[in-house]
Amino acid sequence: MFASLPEMMPAAGVVGLSVAVAGCGVVTGETALGWANGAQKIPATAATVFEAASLGKPVFACIVVRLVQAGMFGLDDELRALAPLGDEAGSLPGLTVRHVLSHTSGLPNWRGPERPFCLYVAPGARFSYSGEAYALLQRVVEQVSGETLETLAERLVFGPLGMVNSTFDGATALRQTLAVPHDGSGNSLAKKLGRPNAASSLHTTAADYARFVVAVLDDRMSLSSTGWLAPQMAVPARFFEALDPAGKPSVDSAVAWGLGWGLETDGAALFHWGSNPGFKSFVFGSRRDGRALVTLSTGTAELGLGAEMTKFMFGGSRPCLDWFERG
Repeated sequence: MFASLPEMMPAAGVVGLSVAVAGCGVVTGETALGWANGAQKIPATAATVFEAASLGKPVFACIVVRLVQAGMFGLDDELRALAPLGDEAGSLPGLTVRHVLSHTSGLPNWRGPERPFCLYVAPGARFSYSGEAYALLQRVVEQVSGETLETLAERLVFGPLGMVNSTFDGATALRQTLAVPHDGSGNSLAKKLGRPNAASSLHTTAADYARFVVAVLDDRMSLSSTGWLAPQMAVPARFFEALDPAGKPSVDSAVAWGLGWGLETDGAALFHWGSNPGFKSFVFGSRRDGRALVTLSTGTAELGLGAEMTKFMFGGSRPCLDWFERG
């Protein structure tokens, strides 16, 4: 199937693609196809750094859980008790670290005219995916620790795992071989830069991220005792966001959320996806045999062909992919 990727990419709206596979604790293969920059005809290589978007959330969750282990704060501590957050966020009652990491904060994914920043349901009441909550927790963690997100990531994750091509800082990523966003027709889009954001600004290579995933699967950082890969909340069957207090979405019993990771509830796998304008990504890790697949791409294809490659590599019915297709 991997040999057919060059033919699949144009039809799927994928312009540049980087893939890494891993097992037994190491990266066992990597390849790159298409363009890092279509306008300048710069090909994607295994060293090309992609904007991985929400794949930063599991990395940030790992950082937070390590700080919990170190005794800096607890998973069930309220955010407003840990750090001053101002009038807007400081009035959120009952919102804990655990709620944020498990996407049960009750906050919108991102604020906007139709979704102002506020609690739509009580924290812990239901799953509703929220980048806004992760950005809020980042502010808390930086204040409590006295370190920036980038410094914490380098000290607790990137450095120990040899992720030398990973950063939350887009300005740092510009000094590397960087993929630019593309639309589905192959046109290059403007690269947007902002401050490091735990929810959305991770830049990495497929191989670097695969090193992180197998370290999680192998429990190389000795975090299993925290229960961070245990289901915290079942997910709605058809929604990433589920904030309507009058509605009660049906539950997908085969998929749940841990602390930073999507999980198949039979214990078979962990997963996550990323989606920023012009960038799509997907990661799947088998908890049964320690193998992992990471796909980073530019273009418009949701999951960036990651679903097709996951089905080919791991076979069988994949509840997490069924959930995406229904959502």
